[in-house]
Amino acid sequence: MHDIGIQSCLEPIYYETVETQTDQHYAFTNVSERKSNELPLPVQDGAHVSVETEESKAKHDHSHAMQLPPNVIFPTYEDDSFNAMSPPPMYEVEVVLRTTTKDDEIVGNENGDDSDEEDEDDDARDDEDLDPHWLPGEEKFSNDDNLLSEDGSDRDYTSSTPDCEKKYLVFDSCLNKLLKRCPDCGDVIIQHEKKTIGSNLSVELTCHSRHTTNWDSQPVVKKKPLGNLLMAASILFPGNTFAAISRFAPCFNLQFFSESVYYSTQQKYLIPVVNEAWEAESRRQIEKLSGKAVVNLDGDGRCDSPGHCAKYGTYTLMDDDTGDVVAFNVVQVSEVTSSSAMEKGFSRCIELLRSNNVTISRIATDRHVSISSSMNKDHPTINHQYDVWHLSKWVVKKLTNKAKQKGCEELSPWIQSIANHLWWSAAACNGSVDLLHEKWKSVLNHTISKHNWSGNTHFHKCSHSRISSSEAKRICWLKPGTPAHLALEEVVLNPKLLKHLAKLADFCHTGRLEVYHSMMLKYCSKREHFSYQGMVARTQLAALDNNANTGCNQAQVQAGEHAGEARYKMCFPKSS
Repeated sequence: MHDIGIQSCLEPIYYETVETQTDQHYAFTNVSERKSNELPLPVQDGAHVSVETEESKAKHDHSHAMQLPPNVIFPTYEDDSFNAMSPPPMYEVEVVLRTTTKDDEIVGNENGDDSDEEDEDDDARDDEDLDPHWLPGEEKFSNDDNLLSEDGSDRDYTSSTPDCEKKYLVFDSCLNKLLKRCPDCGDVIIQHEKKTIGSNLSVELTCHSRHTTNWDSQPVVKKKPLGNLLMAASILFPGNTFAAISRFAPCFNLQFFSESVYYSTQQKYLIPVVNEAWEAESRRQIEKLSGKAVVNLDGDGRCDSPGHCAKYGTYTLMDDDTGDVVAFNVVQVSEVTSSSAMEKGFSRCIELLRSNNVTISRIATDRHVSISSSMNKDHPTINHQYDVWHLSKWVVKKLTNKAKQKGCEELSPWIQSIANHLWWSAAACNGSVDLLHEKWKSVLNHTISKHNWSGNTHFHKCSHSRISSSEAKRICWLKPGTPAHLALEEVVLNPKLLKHLAKLADFCHTGRLEVYHSMMLKYCSKREHFSYQGMVARTQLAALDNNANTGCNQAQVQAGEHAGEARYKMCFPKSS
């Protein structure tokens, strides 16, 4: 047995006691760390060397006792001044979880007392103290993903693909603690050079044994850090924008890629992937429509900015039965005469479906002039219907303007009731245009408290219940021949309105399409500008999002006295 003093040029001496069994083919090492004033220096056989002389030699001679036996483990530096150095490499330790039974819950000693204190002492000791044959690398750390989650579920989060792999935020100071040892030989790192490529950190490590190792914080494929690609995808796919994330990154001092890197990644990798996914979804929707005998569609256009200065116009066709987006087209203002004439996408969507052998039975749109003209000239065989809400909105607008005129103030309380009457007339006409006209015109009699009349073919009296005399006194009835009643008659009997009533017989409305356009704001905000390809890709993402969530069941209350009932979210209009 002999002791060897080991000294770094910056730190106090550490000693190792090496015991070698000459009658065996192996040797084991018992490593203990001691300060120079805690253990006498080794004395060679046949010689007496003072402690002071040997310690002075070790302090001033850096080459003294630096040659280690082949089986000596490299010393572990625990002093605080070695924080700049790298710790030993982490070795994998296999952890075996054993199910605890009732017999194992309470284990007592011979005296019947619990042995928790002894267990704590055993846990505090390292494996190398318990087993003299222990060497690093013989144990393996288990992956945290293999352990059960806190909620007890057995969901599998592990995957060989980088997108499913967990990611963590690591501070620079915490990372430096891991980069203190050479991963090849375990020697101390004497030099490291860092550089960042977007969110990727690349470190070149050089150890005392002159081994050079390159380490990257994320996988790199063909010189492309996959973290940058996944971060760019995480911006585009949920509908975020680079501008918002780029404001977050410098505030957090997070290493991030530049705007040019993001848009080049989007152009080269992300947009083709989104387009491929939408093409597959479009083919699936067209196949479904081709197999249906009756195809009813809803159509509506959307501009990319408020007002009449839009750059892009997006026209969307939705299946009225399922709520799936089946086709859309983005039109740039340079393709048409003005931003108000960007309904050109409607014709492109119709031609796309008809070229794939889809027979459209009915389509419901707003009252846009160019669409009505296109339907009359190019698609006369398709039943063209108007959205009830758009026509009702036109009626409310006309009546509101009339009520502002002098002598027509009494018309104001009736505006909402007249709009409701239009909805009821379209819903209760059973597809008959004549019955729809008669029910709509009956509002002129009802507002003057006349509930029975003659001269009609199908509708002769009001459908509401009998109004009592006391209730009738509280209603502000209009008087025949007054300016208010004449103004109402002018709106109700408007020739253009009566002509358009014929296209309300099927009682169609595009409410779900309006909801879809509201959801599109998450992907295509009207307050930000996008390139044409970016606008198309974001519209494709919105359509994929919509189609993936159609057909969901109504949420239900899970607990309480209303358990099992349909669950709703309280919403309030902007005016409230």
